[in-house]
Amino acid sequence: MFRDGSASMTVEQEFVKPYEHPVDNMADDELHTFRAKQLSIRAQEVSSTIDLIGLINRRTAPTNIWKLAHPSTSIVQSQIIESLRNRLDSSKLVAIGHSFGAATSFFASSRDDRIKAVIGMDPWMYPLPKPVFSHDRPHPLLVINSEYFHWAANLDAIKTLLKDNNKNSKGSAMMVTLKGTGHMDQSDLTVALPPYVTSRFRPSQTSDPTAVLRSNNDIILAFLQEKVGIMGLNCVAVNLPETSDNVGKFE
Repeated sequence: MFRDGSASMTVEQEFVKPYEHPVDNMADDELHTFRAKQLSIRAQEVSSTIDLIGLINRRTAPTNIWKLAHPSTSIVQSQIIESLRNRLDSSKLVAIGHSFGAATSFFASSRDDRIKAVIGMDPWMYPLPKPVFSHDRPHPLLVINSEYFHWAANLDAIKTLLKDNNKNSKGSAMMVTLKGTGHMDQSDLTVALPPYVTSRFRPSQTSDPTAVLRSNNDIILAFLQEKVGIMGLNCVAVNLPETSDNVGKFE
């Protein structure tokens, strides 16, 4: 739930939060303050979600579940919560996000040490603290970039984060670039929308978005297995780069 106003619309019972547009011709420092405020709210909601996982594992009923009108919904919700108990390993929590969500994952991990690893998919670094975002909580860090999204300042910010993290975590930060891909290829939007929509608006910049998502999955699962120690994952063999200076190219 994005109560920061960055989603197209957030609805919770009587609460409706529409998308908040930055004001036209907003000065850069004002725009950054606007985005940084949203980022802070997002990071807090990540921590609140982790709190919820702890409540579920301790068999403590969450108090903020959206109650629907139908009488059977409370039974269904309790069954869902019960099914999650002890299936969520809070000792190996990984934050993963795309674009603004990647920046959120980076920032949340700098504020909440319960996050043990971070995966950023085509990160948009602008909302992060200036002049250069870095933090002293070393943990495994994976960045998967598209080829066509980034510009010099954005890439420099990513490389600085990777370099600082590598310095403190003995080489567990890395970056991979998927050749021939665009920003939306890092999300499932390219395969979730019906063909008549994608043929008109072309969110994908590759001829085979499914193959891109498959590559993403293989890289992420290999990273989780090798760097985080989450075993038993069904993934193909992927040679991960040894350091953030190595950039993998995937056709």
